[in-house]
Amino acid sequence: MLLLLLLVVLILALAPAWPYSRNWGYGPSGGLGLLELPEAFGGRLELTRSIVVDTIANFRKAGQSVGSAEGSLSRGDDALAIQDYKTAFTYYRNAYRLAVQ
Repeated sequence: MLLLLLLVVLILALAPAWPYSRNWGYGPSGGLGLLELPEAFGGRLELTRSIVVDTIANFRKAGQSVGSAEGSLSRGDDALAIQDYKTAFTYYRNAYRLAVQ
């Protein structure tokens, strides 16, 4: 009986507490999550973007191919423009990976 009560308490603790936030899902947490948010919300998305832009520029100056990293960077900029921060971060991360591979 005690185990069942503990299980119910744990399930309730994992559920979002406010009704208006239930459809948001679980937001970014920890250090990596801060990279997904723009500076206006306490994050570092602009820093992430500038690192990717600098990496692509440096690889191009060195005469190395960056593959399709610029296309992914552009899609990230489009997502940032419509305030889809998580998608923008995903594209920026992908652009960095494409550039350095």
